[in-house]
Amino acid sequence: MFAMSVSLLNPHAIIDTVGVIGISSLSYTGIEKMTFTAATILISWIWYFSLAIVGKKVGDIDTDGRFINEINKVSAIMIWIVAIYSIPTIQNVVGLLTAFLVNYSVSPRRPPSNWRPFKF
Repeated sequence: MFAMSVSLLNPHAIIDTVGVIGISSLSYTGIEKMTFTAATILISWIWYFSLAIVGKKVGDIDTDGRFINEINKVSAIMIWIVAIYSIPTIQNVVGLLTAFLVNYSVSPRRPPSNWRPFKF
């Protein structure tokens, strides 16, 4: 039950399936769409079975958990790098939202006439 909930209720898996694979399939028709579907299913099965096999082998070799600990550290560093790299994009989005809300707000407060949103 836990495995089903993790896989079926995983938002990344749903977004990946619908948003990426689903939208990618729109460019195909007829036999190409059937081939794309079959290839997607086949590659997905190969990927997840490979993950299971590698996970089992790593678990057999790394009985004390050192290797997994190192993988977790590398993963954390990668996440921090992506987060830092994303800061300018987040600032741009906040600037756009701020400009939109200020310019199209029904609030009686208006910015000074010389105020300009972030330069993009």
